Amino acid sequence: MGLDMCLEEKISMVGYNASNKNEVININLYGEDDTLKIKLCDIKSIRIEIAYWRKANMIHKYIVDNHASGVDECQEIEVSCKDLLELQKICKEVLMNHNKAPELLPITSGFFFGGDDYEEWYYEDIQFTFKMIEELNIKKDDARWFIYRASW
Repeated sequence: MGLDMCLEEKISMVGYNASNKNEVININLYGEDDTLKIKLCDIKSIRIEIAYWRKANMIHKYIVDNHASGVDECQEIEVSCKDLLELQKICKEVLMNHNKAPELLPITSGFFFGGDDYEEWYYEDIQFTFKMIEELNIKKDDARWFIYRASW
């Protein structure tokens, strides 16, 4: 139990032209006898997990406060490339000056939300977030979209 968080990239398949409208992909779910067959033309979007955090409550608070008007109901929250670049900038500031942590990425409490001190685990989560965004190699004007969700 506790705060589990995930960031997924949402890739639209609208406009994808399959060479054969009946082209099928097979997905083995649990074994050879349990194969799901899907026509490519029926796929509207794909989600790819980009990051997973456990009890990184400061990142959760930042996203909920800045992209969900402070409403935390385990709902999906859309996040743009510009939003992620801003979060990365803030992570960098906190990593360069730990005194800014309470101001820029404050800890929040909740049901098994993790630590409430600015200690090693806090800064490891900030470093992970910074590197994850860096590895996405995004630009401010990219049209890519991401979905953040958390459960607790």
